[in-house]
Amino acid sequence: MTDDMVEFAAYSNTTAAEIVAGLLRSEGIDAHIRVDEPIPGLTRSIRLMVPAALLRKAQAAADEARLSEEELASIALAATPNDDDRPD
Repeated sequence: MTDDMVEFAAYSNTTAAEIVAGLLRSEGIDAHIRVDEPIPGLTRSIRLMVPAALLRKAQAAADEARLSEEELASIALAATPNDDDRPD
């Protein structure tokens, strides 16, 4: 039996979504990222999906971690290489 997936949260970048998905997976919650990208490079939305039956557990896990959108953005920016870090 598969659970219906529901939107847990929407993010402005995939790195932030991956961080939270990893947190949820570490708690035993199946988490999937859905990216609406009709044209490569034109991302309209990044949604983190969880089973409907585990939505409250996912919310509790995320609340316990207490990662704000600003913290997620900061982590995402730190994970993105800049031009100085790229090999020649």
